[in-house]
Amino acid sequence: MDPRIVFCVAWAKGGYLPTHTRTIGCRRARIRTGMRPIAAIRIFDDRAVRKVAQNRKPFLLQTYRRNMGGGKFVLMKDLSSPILVDGRLWGAFRMGYQ
Repeated sequence: MDPRIVFCVAWAKGGYLPTHTRTIGCRRARIRTGMRPIAAIRIFDDRAVRKVAQNRKPFLLQTYRRNMGGGKFVLMKDLSSPILVDGRLWGAFRMGYQ
C-alpha cells in the first residue's frame, strides 16, 4: 500500500522466516521430501534480529543499514512487536520501511 514499506513478516523465535525470495544476510536451509525441495527457510541472525528476539516490550523501533548486495546499503527503520501464544513468546511481527 505504501512504497516506503519494504517488508512485513511474522518472524518466528530463533530467526526462522519461511520465504520464497533470495535474501542477503541469512543462512538458508531446505526442507526436503525425497530429493525434491519443497520450501526454503531463511534463518536470520544479525544484530537487528537479536534485538527483536530479546524485546518483551509492546514494540521496538530500530534504525540500521540493510545490505542489499553488490556493495549497496540502504537505511532501514524496523518496527517490531512480540507475538505471544498462550502467554509464551512465539516470535514477532516486523515491518521494515525506508
